[in-house]
Amino acid sequence: MKENATITAGEKGKRFERSSVIRALVLLAFITAGIVFYRYTDYSQYLTKDKISFAIDSIRSFVARFGLFGPILFVVAGFIAITTNIPTVVIIYFSVITFGGIAGAFIAAICVYIATTLIYFIAQLLGRDFVTQLFGKRLKKLEGRLDERGLMTVIYLRLIFFMSPPLNWLLSLTNISYRNFFLGTLFGTVHHIIINAWLSDMIIDQIKAGGSLNPIETPKLLIPLGIGVAVFITVRIIDRRRRTKGQLPR
Repeated sequence: MKENATITAGEKGKRFERSSVIRALVLLAFITAGIVFYRYTDYSQYLTKDKISFAIDSIRSFVARFGLFGPILFVVAGFIAITTNIPTVVIIYFSVITFGGIAGAFIAAICVYIATTLIYFIAQLLGRDFVTQLFGKRLKKLEGRLDERGLMTVIYLRLIFFMSPPLNWLLSLTNISYRNFFLGTLFGTVHHIIINAWLSDMIIDQIKAGGSLNPIETPKLLIPLGIGVAVFITVRIIDRRRRTKGQLPR
């Protein structure tokens, strides 16, 4: 029996190693294909600094035509995009392109918090009853913990996963109150928005000035990246310690 158990464990290990190698090879192939596509097609001609700088000016000029309605139209388009699971980082980037660093971060934040509000009420209205009937007792056990730690749980998950579309919908389908859902999202995502907007603004400035995007040649690009990495590592360390102690966010 022990030998069979050992063999089984060994086979599982080999399968795990094979799957890891296959995933790594797929990733390498994907990266290689992207490089080849960029270098040997006409697509690369649109990614020069001059072309990107011209595109940025064009976008800003287009939105400026709408005057005070420009930001409003962007917010509407932005929260609809996030609700339909377009990555939030994309919205932040285009917001900074259009309105600049500080204003872009503020407008992107409005998009994020309106979108999460919509997602919450859509999920509660259309999916809550179905999920309750489907998972029954298992869901009640989870929600029992959320009753006590709902706010900190949302903050904690947002710190780690930011605005991951699956997380947006999964949290919205639970019994977490809208107050805890919104405040948890607010406190758990604001630093993500600031860092992404900051980095985007620096990149845009470098492109328009004709500077290098290589962090070695432009060290200031490393500042928001370093802060983002530091926050992520800190959260992961806290996560491991809490798991080790068998605790949940309080």
